[in-house]
Amino acid sequence: EDTAFVSVQIEVPDFTGVAQATAEAAIGASGLSVGVVTTENHASVPEGDVISQDPVAGTAAGAGASVALVVSLGVAPVSVPNVVGMTQAAATAEIATAELTLVLPVTEVNDAAPAGTVIGQSLTAGNLVAVGSPISITVSLGP
Repeated sequence: EDTAFVSVQIEVPDFTGVAQATAEAAIGASGLSVGVVTTENHASVPEGDVISQDPVAGTAAGAGASVALVVSLGVAPVSVPNVVGMTQAAATAEIATAELTLVLPVTEVNDAAPAGTVIGQSLTAGNLVAVGSPISITVSLGP
């Protein structure tokens, strides 16, 4: 009698878009194993959710096969530009390019800076912040 070894094949479920812990539990429950888990920033997949997997959903895999996951770190942070010393128009453009949200500028009399020059900002230049973070600027009215 010929007793050939028969490998059990499992159709890999779709784990994308679910929380990492949920995906890992489901992988184990389906007879597969969790493979390498890597992380990357993603514009639309919430932090902690699975962006992609390997093998992809619908693929046949042997029992115990590992499923690698890529998990979202959320939206990539943006660097705060240094707008002090720029004109208000240039600073506004720079803030828009950095994908930050400019709140109504504050004005103040300043003997040292020409009118229309940015003399302060609410977020520290070089810091990493979330896209859309509010930033305010202080603009000189001149002497």
